[in-house]
Amino acid sequence: MKKIIILVLALAISSISFAQSEFAKHFKIWLGNWEMKTPNGITIESWVLKNETSLLGKTVLLKPEGDSILQETIELINLGNQILYLPRVKNQNNNQAISFNLVEFNDKYFVFENKKHDFPQRISYEFLTEDSLIATIEGVKNKIRKKINYSYKKIK
Repeated sequence: MKKIIILVLALAISSISFAQSEFAKHFKIWLGNWEMKTPNGITIESWVLKNETSLLGKTVLLKPEGDSILQETIELINLGNQILYLPRVKNQNNNQAISFNLVEFNDKYFVFENKKHDFPQRISYEFLTEDSLIATIEGVKNKIRKKINYSYKKIK
């Protein structure tokens, strides 16, 4: 039994190390500028590689009359044993970042959760192609399950 526990721990540690060394590779698809047209204007979500263990993102609304409004900043960070999605939304949560843990992923699908947050409790990014993605926020708010999809196209 002791040997099985040691083997399981060794496998877990090796997969964590793999995640650390492969972080930039797994999240490369996020990099660049993503555009979504809405009745209120054009929303741009931009992602850059900060270093080998983190990405920085921001969402800006470009209004039809030319104004640009920063809506949120995001840090995606690899802490070694967990990957966190840390959005800081303007005029929400006292302008503090809320932590969401990566709970599921593959090359084109990433799911982050914080079951204790009021809304959303779940944020996902699904890359349909290299230049098309759907970001989804979902959870329960006021005892009602909500799910909102945002469709983005990559700006070339």
